[in-house]
Order: sequence, then C-alpha cells, then structure tokens
Amino acid sequence: MANLIIQQTIPIVFKKLLKDRVSGQLIVRGINFEKSLFFIEGTLVHATTNVPEERLGQILYRCGKIDAAQLEKLPELLKNQKEKLGKILVQYNLLTQRDIFEGLIRQIKTIAISLFSISHGEWDFFSKVPALPVDSRFKIKLPGIIKEGMRITGQISFFENEFYYQKPKTGIIPHSVSKYLSDEEINFYKQLSTFSNIQVGKIIKVLNISEETFWKKINLFYLLNILDFDETTGSLEDTAVAIDKKVVEIVGEVMGLYDAVRSNEIDYYELLKVKKDAAMEELKASFKILSERYNPVSLNVPEEISEKIKFVFSEIKQAYEILGNKDRKREYDWKCFEKRVADVTEEDGKNGEEAEELDPENVRQEAKKCFAAAERLYKERKYLEAAVLLEKVVEIDKSNPSYFFLLGLSQSEVPLLRRKAERTLQNVVEMDPRNAEPLYALGLLYRAEDMPKKAEVYFRKALEVNVDHTLAGKMLNEMEEKDQPVRKKSFFTIFGKK
Repeated sequence: MANLIIQQTIPIVFKKLLKDRVSGQLIVRGINFEKSLFFIEGTLVHATTNVPEERLGQILYRCGKIDAAQLEKLPELLKNQKEKLGKILVQYNLLTQRDIFEGLIRQIKTIAISLFSISHGEWDFFSKVPALPVDSRFKIKLPGIIKEGMRITGQISFFENEFYYQKPKTGIIPHSVSKYLSDEEINFYKQLSTFSNIQVGKIIKVLNISEETFWKKINLFYLLNILDFDETTGSLEDTAVAIDKKVVEIVGEVMGLYDAVRSNEIDYYELLKVKKDAAMEELKASFKILSERYNPVSLNVPEEISEKIKFVFSEIKQAYEILGNKDRKREYDWKCFEKRVADVTEEDGKNGEEAEELDPENVRQEAKKCFAAAERLYKERKYLEAAVLLEKVVEIDKSNPSYFFLLGLSQSEVPLLRRKAERTLQNVVEMDPRNAEPLYALGLLYRAEDMPKKAEVYFRKALEVNVDHTLAGKMLNEMEEKDQPVRKKSFFTIFGKK
C-alpha cells in the first residue's frame, strides 16, 4: 500500500535512508508526475523522471552545455535512434563525455531535490535495487541533497508542529556531514548545544534570528541525524487543568476553524480575515493578532484540544507565508481559481439552466483578471509564465481574440513554443481577419526562424489589411535592401525541413 506524502513527508524518508544506509528504489507519484530514485547503502546512484523540465536535454540547456537552437533540434536528432541522448551528443561531437557526466549528475540532483517541495502525492519503497548499467550509476551523497532540498522546501510548518514543545539533543557532528555545513551553521549548532532542558519554541525567543531561518536550520540538523529531541508536554502536562472563560472562547473559535480548514470551506484569505487585495501592512497586522490569539504556548488546554490548536496555528503561519510572498500568492490564487472553475462546472451539472445562465459570466470575469496578470508578466518579459497563464485563460474563454493574440506573442518569445505560437496567431487571424497585428506578428515569427519568404508574405498581408502599418512596411524595406552574403544555414527549423 502506498504511503501518503501528507502523512509522512519526503524529507523524513531521506532522513531514514541516510541514517540506516538503506538500499532500494524510491518511487514518488503525484498528479502528472512520477519519479524513481535508486539508492545503494544510503547513497543516491540513479534517478528517472517523466517531468519534461527534468529531462537531460533541458538540464544541459539550463547549465549552458547546449543553446536554445540545439535544444529545439534534439527531437529530430533522436528520431529513429536507439542510443541514449548522451551517447548521441558525444557521437556527433556536440558535447564531451565530461559534459554528459556533469549533466547527468545535475539531472539526478535536480530530480531528488525537487521532491522536497512536493506536499501531495504518494510514495513507495522497494528494498530490491533493479539492475542498472555501469555507466548509469553515480555516487551522490545524501547530506548535500538534504541541505539543498531544505533550502527550497516550504514545509516549515510540518516540522514546527512536530518539534515546538520538544527539547533538542545535540552531539558531535561527523566529518561526513560537517563538510556540507557552513561555518555559520556549525556555530549555530554549537550555540544550540548550550541550551539544556529548554523547549525549542522557547529557544527562538532567546536567539536573535528569524523564525524561518531558525526552523530551517533545526530541520536540517534533524534530517542530517545530528539533532534529536526529548519529548515534553510542557504546560500541557496536567490534562485535567481548568480552562478559564477566555480560553473556552478561543477553543470554540479554534474548533470552528479546524473543521472549516480540514473540509476546505475557507481559504487562506478568510483564515487570516483579510481581503484578496489587502496590502502587506494589513496582512502583517492580521497575522500578528491571530498568531498571538491562537498560539498553543499561551493556551493551557487538554492534549486532544492542543493538537487541533497546533494545526490551526500552523495553518495560519502557512497562510501568511504564502500570501506574503508575491510568487507563491499568485500560484495559490491560480489554484483557487482552477478549483472555482471546477466547482462551476460541477454546479452546472447539478443545477441545470439556472447555473448555466449565471456561472459563465463569473468565469469570464476571472479570465479577465488572469489576462490582466498575464499582461503584467509579458511587460516584465516573463514570457514563459505569461504563456502558461494564458493557455489556461483561453481554455476558459475561447471567444476573445485578444487572449489568443497575447498568448501568441508570449509563445513567440520562447523558442520552444514557437510552433505553438504559429498555430495560435493563425487562429487569431481567422477570428479577427481585419486586424493587421497578428499578421505582422506572424511575419516577425517567421523572420526570427530565418524563413524570409514566409515572413515577407505576412508583412504584405498586414499592409493589405492596414496600408498605414508602418512597421510592416519598414520590415519589407529592410528585407529588400539587405544584401547579405550567402551563409550556411541549418537544414532544420522548428517547423521541420526547409
């Protein structure tokens, strides 16, 4: 039976693999992804993935081993080939064996580190290691993976919930671990050793350090097996303690919030009691009030109630961390939007014509908001992000040519998406035939792909629709006046053979 990540996180799995020097295969699955990691005696030796961004070609591109043009031609290069990509690149003298070796190491690390940011899905572990070719085995130490993984993980609240009331136990850091720690981290560990018989939650107040930094270091030491804890019930030791009137009031609120959060009846904005357009100052003020009111340390209650208070407290902190970060807030807003769209679709089926008359307008309004966000991304030259957002927008509202046009422009700026850009812009031409802009954009696209004849055709079409289109006229003049020497051109473009 598979293990749920929400119940036992991947960082904890890595901790056990390192501590017990385990051999076997770890398989992690989720929506649209599956990754396998292979270990021999606690050392990572190989990894596979079905995530496109983690393929070897993409890794080689991101670390500068190949350029965008070469990346685009890889599918054609691999066509009808039985050998792996690395061997083919070496055979064609495009890269050296060392380049491929470094790329494969980078790929395996990327796959492993990415697991630290996954909060939903499931995992299985099989103690038998499948037979792997000698040239596919590497030796990657887990302490380095764990440290880099903890740098990107957002699962701070999970560990905080576990350790807040416990007392840290330190020891001697082995050399196999210390070489992965900075001097600052080692000094912090030594400082932590001076606190005896004190709960972790109280140590934070003594040290001059932010809570996020504190918990990331505590979690890192714990996962590296150089820090352990003595359990303590602290102020909740007496479960028969009387609860005063104010605490009864707070407990009642917590019970309501606990049920609402667990059943997804409220979102993070409602949990923090702020509007979606709330300024950062308002967000901070609300978080401060709520975190003080529902802080488990200040509430003397029975254990079963305390667990629910800890849960609500950690959710409030996580809500603040997400809504207080621009990128994470945008990602959260989009997920909420997708859920609302799914709810609208489901409600249509249940409520018939009444839902059908009302909900589409709500969906279009949401699409407009997302389109405005995509426009900002495009102006900031974040073309890939804009394209991803716009692809979802046009799925919702297929009738607005402006959405498709900006999608085509965004795709045109990303070499990997230019084939899609061609189809998108041609679709805009069919939707709005009297608009010269998509025709001009197609001309620029073909010109960028070194296809001057097709570019000229679309620049002329743009002028036919709008005789005053000065940019199209300027492009035609430049193409006619330019007398460049013949040069060797690539046999392939993103659109196939020339």
